[in-house]
Amino acid sequence: MLRPIFSMFHSVSGKIFWFTSTYFPLLHPVRVRVERGLLWFYTLEVRLIPDLSDGYSKIASLLANKGQPNEAIAYYIRALETHHPDSAKIHYFMGRQKARQEDIPGAISCFKIFVRSAAEASNIQPEFSHR
Repeated sequence: MLRPIFSMFHSVSGKIFWFTSTYFPLLHPVRVRVERGLLWFYTLEVRLIPDLSDGYSKIASLLANKGQPNEAIAYYIRALETHHPDSAKIHYFMGRQKARQEDIPGAISCFKIFVRSAAEASNIQPEFSHR
């Protein structure tokens, strides 16, 4: 019963997140308040529907924007554990956070998975062997 209701709000909240991050600077009071509200909403969402993988990825994105890569990575991992439909995207963003932490081997590993997953999704056959 909760899933359809949250699904409707989730779609709108994604648009709000995009709008505020596009038109307001990082520390603008409007953006700070909106992101705080969205973080509250997504946290409530995953508490009520623990297998909602997109909620975890949205929380991770908000935490990444706030400069909290450790916390963001933990939520990206949770999104993967709950079978996020776009795992390539999650690996890409997780790789960015690992690079931010200066974990270059971890970032490279995430980016390799991203490239491999994106290629498979596009039916692109590798012409070289992966190490």
